[in-house]
Amino acid sequence: MRASGWTRFLPFWAACGMLAATAPAFGAGASLEWLLRSGDAGPLLAWEEPQTDMQPLLFACDADRRVVSISLVHEPEGAQDPMTVDTSWSSEGGHMQLAMQGHRIELDDRFVLTTETPLTPELGRLLAEGRVLRIAIGGHEEIIPLEGSAHGVATLREQCAPR
Repeated sequence: MRASGWTRFLPFWAACGMLAATAPAFGAGASLEWLLRSGDAGPLLAWEEPQTDMQPLLFACDADRRVVSISLVHEPEGAQDPMTVDTSWSSEGGHMQLAMQGHRIELDDRFVLTTETPLTPELGRLLAEGRVLRIAIGGHEEIIPLEGSAHGVATLREQCAPR
């Protein structure tokens, strides 16, 4: 049976080890960058530290279904497995709200927020037209530079956006 939604990427996350939770906040003392690679279902665009298991943000395209699964390593205060977390995403290209499901990955005791969504024009602009991505979760904000993401975002838009 084929896994669906975010669960199809659990082996990927488990293999990565998700060390992001042991590191400082995104970008603090780390050499994170945007990397594009091929996955079984389509392109993967990750904000990660090369040559390590640190990968705090992943956009995984399912080209057949024309949706993107988003995974963010973040443990909100009072995290419960499972839980729904409202997140706010913004950049100079726009703003959107995403409800994400929080799950603890037992293999390495990391808490991951996931959602699956069409790659809407709003999400595409948010990623393509901004210089900085801000992800607000409760009273916490992750700030991720978008420099270096343009090629990966264009690939996601090409292969994953609704037709």
